[in-house]
Amino acid sequence: AIFDGADLRDAQVTDNEMPNSSWVGTELHAVAMEDTGLQGARIEQADLSGARFVDVRMQGALLLSTSLKGINMNGPADLTHITIFNSSFQDAFLPGALFVEANARGVDFSGSILQNSDFRRANVERSSFAGATITDATFDFANVSLTDFTNAIGASKGSWFNIQGTPVGLVL
Repeated sequence: AIFDGADLRDAQVTDNEMPNSSWVGTELHAVAMEDTGLQGARIEQADLSGARFVDVRMQGALLLSTSLKGINMNGPADLTHITIFNSSFQDAFLPGALFVEANARGVDFSGSILQNSDFRRANVERSSFAGATITDATFDFANVSLTDFTNAIGASKGSWFNIQGTPVGLVL
């Protein structure tokens, strides 16, 4: 399915499977998605700020130059193997989100709620978790080189087994 350039602001999307779909330049501000599969989707230069996702599966998706500021991904959020570049999850609500083996270098997670999230084997090099809540999050085997954890909340309760690189501002 191709949604390039579509204006879906405030739309409701439920019970859909849209693998390998394209969302280039799509306006998705405040969209509500529930029980939706976006595996392998390409989301580029899209606005997902303020969106609400419940049980959305985005394994292997590609996010490029996309705003996810303030997105609410309450409920199962599987972003395993996702690739994210030049995008922002600033002030997002992502409790328990799965970013396992994600390639998320340089992504802004600052101020986000990420408790119980899983970044095992993820590459978050040069990303920012400044002021984010990362209580009980897992970063085992992750590349955290030059990743900013300044003022991150709950870092001492996370799992940091065998991390790679030297993070900034990480206090355990």
